[in-house]
Amino acid sequence: MHAYVRDWTQQNKTWFVAEQLQKRMLFPILMLIVSVTAFNLVSSLVMSVTHKQADIAILRTLGAQPGSIMKIFVVQGTTIGFVGTMTGVFVGCPIAWSIPWFLPAVEHILSIQLLTPSVYFLSELPSKLARPT
Repeated sequence: MHAYVRDWTQQNKTWFVAEQLQKRMLFPILMLIVSVTAFNLVSSLVMSVTHKQADIAILRTLGAQPGSIMKIFVVQGTTIGFVGTMTGVFVGCPIAWSIPWFLPAVEHILSIQLLTPSVYFLSELPSKLARPT
């Protein structure tokens, strides 16, 4: 008679492999999102400069330095980035807080189960926002 000893990491090896895959894929996906956002910000600033060439020429004629004109567009880009970030925070936090009751409500309304227990090791989607320290 033989006795085998296995710990919980060996019993749930597929879960750990899936977790590692998720961690590996999360970084490129987030970098893609950040890249698209940065590209959109830069392209909107380029379009703004293109549309305001006549105004820039007037400012240059009146004696404005190139650095001061550049500061205008830096402030514009910073403002766009800040407003976008704050919008994401103010929209994302209520969504994250509402997931424990919102997801079951959507599943009930649509009569489908989004988190099938046989596929996912979750019966519900946990959501907890951490407070910055």
